[in-house]
Amino acid sequence: MTDSPDQAQASVFIAVLCTEIAAVSLQIEESERSAQTAWESGQASARLWHVEAARSQRNTLYELHRQLDALHDRFPGTADTSLTSRKLSELKG
Repeated sequence: MTDSPDQAQASVFIAVLCTEIAAVSLQIEESERSAQTAWESGQASARLWHVEAARSQRNTLYELHRQLDALHDRFPGTADTSLTSRKLSELKG
């Protein structure tokens, strides 16, 4: 049985969300590393800037996950978590 056009579109959007989740996750890691480096070198204002950047990126990450969960709820056939995990590991690797 073929997927409905709505489910096919949801699958494409899920792939895009997974890509965005991986990218934002990497940005958070970089901001946290930069904050730690700034802390170690005594640059308080730079540390604060990086901490705030990480907080903002984390909010974006939560929203992306919320959207992903909503798609999985609306289209249960797309909720193959092993496939999603595989996509994320490929993007990070």
